[in-house]
Amino acid sequence: MTFILPSFGASAISAVPGGGGAFSNTYSVDLDGTNDMVIYNATANGVNSGKTALGTFTGSMSFALWFKHSDTSSYESVVSSRHAAWDASTGVSGNKLTAADGVQGKFDMDIGFGTTLRTWVYDSNSRQLLNTSAGSVTLNAWNFVAYVFDQSAGTHVVYVGDESTTPSVGSTLSNSSTMEDFANGFNIGDGQQPTLQGLVDEFAIFDGKALSSSEVATIWNSGEAFDYSSDASLNPVGLFRMGDDDGGTGTSISNSGSGSDSADAINGASFVSGAGNTPGN
Repeated sequence: MTFILPSFGASAISAVPGGGGAFSNTYSVDLDGTNDMVIYNATANGVNSGKTALGTFTGSMSFALWFKHSDTSSYESVVSSRHAAWDASTGVSGNKLTAADGVQGKFDMDIGFGTTLRTWVYDSNSRQLLNTSAGSVTLNAWNFVAYVFDQSAGTHVVYVGDESTTPSVGSTLSNSSTMEDFANGFNIGDGQQPTLQGLVDEFAIFDGKALSSSEVATIWNSGEAFDYSSDASLNPVGLFRMGDDDGGTGTSISNSGSGSDSADAINGASFVSGAGNTPGN
């Protein structure tokens, strides 16, 4: 396989992520589309609660994720912030992201029927920052998404790419609403909509940092082999490699970022390995 470094300039080219070599990643997390999810619960409520907050998220923040989805029959949740109102016994949301509930920065990213990526951000006064067309994802292929809130610029930017397409700006919205609800943790694969059916991998979340377009390109091009320690400016508070740091066993997902606590695969979500289960394969 040939790998080509991407460019975000006028002559941007299509490329295959991998940073010039084979992926070092082996595992991903498989979600069944029913109730499987990956959670980091820093609230006092619900399953696997009591984690240490990954940060305050009162300023700029970013996250990046690889995922593959295989169902277009319904909406599918991708990433959500985890606030204190989530169900106390099962970890399932019900539908808790339809109102602000006095919570600052409740966030949800999902896929509409088909391939349209959508985002919501609420502030504590119920103002809703809604983006019903944040970019398009590819069915049955690995997709890369990065979300960047730049507090100084007052912008929320979504980057979307896939295995063979350099991530580009799917949307930019001007709004200064902060993302503080991420201090309560996150859900991957469950939120306002039904759960994601497919695979998720390499979730990195940053507190106090707005990723630049070139940094997004660097992360994407290196695929799952990206070494965040190689760049001191890229220091995620959470880096969850979905099994690679845990030998593909158990349900705990180690944090290789600066934070201390692990995330959890729940309700039957499991590590999988093999061709087709990692980006680039």
